[in-house]
Parts: sequence; structure tokens; C-alpha cells
Amino acid sequence: MKKTLFSIVLIVGIVSVFLILQTISKREHPVHMMFIPDNPQLNLPENVKARFGKGSVEMLVYSPDGNVLAVVSTIGIWLYDAHTGEIQSLVSAHSGRIADIAFTPDSQTLACGEEDGPISLWDVSTGTLKMTLRKDRMGSLSSLAFIYNGQTLVSATDYFLLDFWDVSTGELQKSQIKGYPRDKTVFSPDGMKLASTNRNYEIMLWDVLSGEHSEIVFRNEYIVTDFRFSPDGKMLVGIVSDHTIHLWDVEELKYLRTIQEEGNYDSTVAFSPDGKLLARPNADNTIRFWDVATGTLERTITGHTSPVKNVVFSPDGKTIASWSEHGLLHLWDIATGEIKKTITGHISNIEKVVLSPDGQTLATQDVIDKKTMHLWNVNTGEHKKTLLGHKKEIVDVVFSPVGTILATAAHKTIHLWDIETGEQKKAIKGHIKPIIDLLFSPDGKMLASVDFYGNIRLWDMDSGKRMGTIRTRTGGLFNVEFSSDGKTLLSVAGDGSFKLWDVATLKQKQTNIVKGAESKGDDLSKLSPDFQTVATSLSDRKGWTGPDFQIGLWDVASGEFTHTLIGHTNSITFIAFSPDGNKLASSANDDTIRMWDVASGEQKHIFTRQDLPSPQNVVWDVGFSSDGRILTSSLWEGPIHLWDSITGEQKKTLKGHTDEIVSLSFNKDSHTLASKSKNGTVLVWDLANIMNTTATIMNTTEPNR
Repeated sequence: MKKTLFSIVLIVGIVSVFLILQTISKREHPVHMMFIPDNPQLNLPENVKARFGKGSVEMLVYSPDGNVLAVVSTIGIWLYDAHTGEIQSLVSAHSGRIADIAFTPDSQTLACGEEDGPISLWDVSTGTLKMTLRKDRMGSLSSLAFIYNGQTLVSATDYFLLDFWDVSTGELQKSQIKGYPRDKTVFSPDGMKLASTNRNYEIMLWDVLSGEHSEIVFRNEYIVTDFRFSPDGKMLVGIVSDHTIHLWDVEELKYLRTIQEEGNYDSTVAFSPDGKLLARPNADNTIRFWDVATGTLERTITGHTSPVKNVVFSPDGKTIASWSEHGLLHLWDIATGEIKKTITGHISNIEKVVLSPDGQTLATQDVIDKKTMHLWNVNTGEHKKTLLGHKKEIVDVVFSPVGTILATAAHKTIHLWDIETGEQKKAIKGHIKPIIDLLFSPDGKMLASVDFYGNIRLWDMDSGKRMGTIRTRTGGLFNVEFSSDGKTLLSVAGDGSFKLWDVATLKQKQTNIVKGAESKGDDLSKLSPDFQTVATSLSDRKGWTGPDFQIGLWDVASGEFTHTLIGHTNSITFIAFSPDGNKLASSANDDTIRMWDVASGEQKHIFTRQDLPSPQNVVWDVGFSSDGRILTSSLWEGPIHLWDSITGEQKKTLKGHTDEIVSLSFNKDSHTLASKSKNGTVLVWDLANIMNTTATIMNTTEPNR
């Protein structure tokens, strides 16, 4: 009996220890959970059918009463119920970059200041605009603060212009200009002091009402990248470019201490409401809490699966909100270190985005679990299916021409998915080297897969069996394309050389289709869709010693050089053929887009800086409609322009993105356009309504092959 009891106790003890170790292990190594982001369709830009992603987070601010969490993202300010995590509204959407926000003491009004735009006042409970404060000002807006119990709003610029606004009337009461260029300014909690940094690594303190400043208060050896006042306004804390935390006494104007933190990055820092703790997000996916009085590390919270970028304490000090690169905004119980709520959708980047040929489905790669794809309804923004099955990160995604099948590649395996059911139809294996690219033949009966060493395998879609392999023997490939009849394959090698292959025989059709047309970049060397002409930026051509900023044309059949396109006066950024191969569009750093006749080499149109609604932006890429009548161009900071390629008339400007556009994807009939920006948002545009014409548009940057 004793032996049996001892055995039971021993077993229970072992199991308990095992469970404890498992718990510790899980806490030390958080499970990589998959969160399906929500995509609320609030305040959509004009002509946009759906939006995916709520923008990456730039700032987190609690309302004074602690009931609202304002999340300043790259597309606007999301107002959340701080207790439930539910969205209340989206304000100041799709405007310019937001420099600062401030709540009135009663939490009823939110002030939003655009860096180079107006200041807007919003009703927090309804999400409606109350008024807009406009004034030409010196410098860019840097910070905002309410004073006099919320009756006056003070705005500061980086050139130290202080404006005082009557909140009830919107009238400008007075302005103070000191004309000292500043890198950053920040108000004290009561709005009566202002701290500023300059390029000499100095911090100065200012009296807001008089505009007078003390002598230089603090000098540093490094740049102060972020700083703020303590809740009582008696201290300043700053993140310095050597990644350390510095504390200064504002009343006695003296340096207090430095908190050393190895291996961090330039993030932000937050005081607890009682001023006793500092919280700082860390590159190792943690949040660290430091004792302000001693500078010692008090505790560490773990649970994020990517570097944490922003943190803020709730006014009662019981909750801390944090945002990480994977798009998860966690609300933590500070006492227990447990997650109370998780807000999804604030993604910094969606890597793989593909629109179905019928324009009804969007496929996106999961931000956290990159082995997974999601399918979304384009018209509603609702989540349709999750595609699970790959064991490695997905590297390429493509819809079949009919749009019923989605092909995904990960490492050496291809999966074929049924779009309606989300079920995996086939798993294709056979590659020895990792796959880098997938493309369907125009009729959808064949799938081509390209590996890291330039081998192209052809697969029968009905049987899933390999039909043959093309060995290009050129190393990595920049691009692979089928001809319109599916009988020829084009391969563009890493050295810029073109080769044509017979799909039936797997043999090279020509030894060297264009000798001398090799370019250094894929975007600067293109073959026309009819496979008749090669265009190359000559200044990017290997061994070129002639004039810069010119484009050369070669005839594929003869291999002869045919024309030099002269006109650009600075580096060429992108070139694209029209679908029939008769026109060529080029963009350059001379602030122009030029249209060329391929047969004659003549310049047909020039679109100049004055023609662009946002002339300060650099043209990123250009493309054509399927009938060649419409030219598309996108800019670094958001707008997409649609032009008539015959008359040169601008047809429409699509506004909605606030960051660099990194890809455009059109559906088959081109009535729908999906555009992805660098800040992690995807906008789906209704082109049928925009153009009000039968003209259609084709993709030139990320084609749906």
C-alpha cells in the first residue's frame, strides 16, 4: 500500500514538474498564434470598394478619462473603446501625415494636426468633424496641447511658431515666432512648458505663454530621437541615438541618470501615470519596465511575436497598450502581465497580395504565419477562407486564368487550392532547389515553376505531373513569361539577357535574341508583349559609355539595334510597353513621363511635373490599359494617375494611399484594381465607375499570370 501510494505521489510529482516546465517554456517561447485581421470598411476613400489593413501604428494616446484609446495610423486615427477593444470610429482618414494629437481635459474633443496641413477638431463620441483650423505657417507642425481647461489649443512647429486657437470659435488668438529651427518639440502635460531639440544635440525649455526660453538646458553626445515630460512636468525622459535612456530634472535643470539598455533600437518610451515607472518597447519582442528613481529594471513582459514599437499607459496605470510589427495591438494587465484584449489589423506590411481574375477575391499572406494564405471578399472586405498546409514560408502566389485555382509555392513544394472551398486539390513536388516564381499558361492548362538556379519546370494541371524541364543555365532569373498563345516562354536572366524557349520541345528558339541589350535591372529592360522588341535603358546597360538617360530599342527577329529614344534629362526609373507593343512609356527622375512610338522612335507625348497633381512626388512606375488607350502612373506617396495615352489628357487621380505604392494588381477585365502601399494597406478600386468607359487596364508591375 505504501509502495503504491509512493508511486502515485511520485507520478503526480513528475507530471506536475512537467506541466510547470511546459508553462515556463511557453512563457519563454510564446506560441506563434495566427490572428485573422479585421478590416472595418469605415470612411473609405472615393471610388474604393474595400480596404484591407488599418495602417501601421505611429502613436498611441489614451483619453484623459481612460475610456478611449486613439491609435494614430498611417491612414488615420482609429478610436477604440479602451475596455472592450471595439472600434468606435475612424477620423482624419487618408489625409496627410499626422504629426500630433491631443484630447481636451474632458475627453470630448480630439485635436489632430497634420504635419503640413490643417488642424482638425473631432467630436470623440460621434467621430464627426467639429471644425478645421487653417493658417499659413512657418515650418511643419510638431506638437499640440490644450491649455486653460481645454478652451485654448496651442500648436508648435519645428521652426518654433506658436499659434493659440480659441477652441469654441476656431479663431486664431495670437502667434509667437521665434524662428529657431527645431528637430522636435513636446509640450508638458499642462501645456505651459515646451521642450525642444536641435541639430546640435541640445535641449531647450520654453515658457509657452511668453515664448521665452531658458539657456541651453541639456547637451548630449548623441541625437535625442524621442522625449517627453513626466506626468507632473518635473522631469524629461529621452531616447538617445546610442539606444540609452536619459533622465533630466526640469526644475533644477540638471542631468539625473542614464539607463543602459543593450541591443535595443530607436523606439519610444512612456511614463506610468504616477511617474515611478518607465516602459520601453524592445527589439527582442518584449516590454521592459524601469524604476525611475533608481534606473533599475523592474520587470519584463513577453508575448509579442515581433519587435514592439509603441507603448502607452492607461490613465489609471492598470493597463499598458503595445503595438508590434506583426500588426497586433495588445492591451496588458500590468499587475498580472496577461493580455486582456488584442486588436488586429494594424499591419506594417502585407507581403503577398494577389487579385483574382474576376476581381471578387483577394489573396493575402498571413503577416505572422507566412506559411498561410487568406482569401477575402473584395466587395465586403469579409474573410472567406484560410489556406493551411505549407510547412515553409510561401514565396509566390498566382491565380489560374479562370480564377478557380490558386497556386502557392513554398520551398520545393507547390500547392493548388480550390478558391470556393479553400481545400487543397494537389501538392506538387519535384523541385530539387527552392522555388522562386510561379506562372500559369494563358489557357490555364499548364503551370510553370522556376527554381533558384534558373530551372523551369512545366506541370500538367489536370494530372499534376511534370511535363518537362527547361534548364536555362543562366543562374537566377529576373522574370519568366508565356507568350500570348502559350507556345513560347521568355526567360530574363540575372545578367539582363533574354532567351526564348519552345514549350513543346523545351529547346531554346534563338541562341541570343538581342546581343548587347543586357541591362542591370529588370525594370529597365523589357520585352514587348508580342515578343518583337526589346527596350533597355542605355545608361543601365552593361559596358555602355555613351550619353546617359537614353533608351535603346532592338528588333528581336534580326537582333539589330533600331532606335535611340532621346528626351529624358535624368535617370530613367521605369519603362513599359503597351499591350500591342506599338507604344513605350518611360518615367525618369527629370519629373516627366514620356510616350514613344516604337516603330519610328518618335516621342508622342510628355507629361511634366506641372501635369502631376502632386508634383513633389517622384513617379514610381507606369503601365498601360489592355487596349493601350489608358496610361497608369503611381507616385512615391500615394496618388495613382490615369491618362489618355492618345491625347495625353489626364483622366483621373486616385487618392487614398498615404505612403509609397509598392504594387498594382488588376483583374482580368480590369474593372477592379488592387493597390498595395508600403504602410501595409491595400485599397481595391472600382475602375468601371471611375473611368465610366469601356477602356480596361492591365497590370504591369505584378501581373496576374
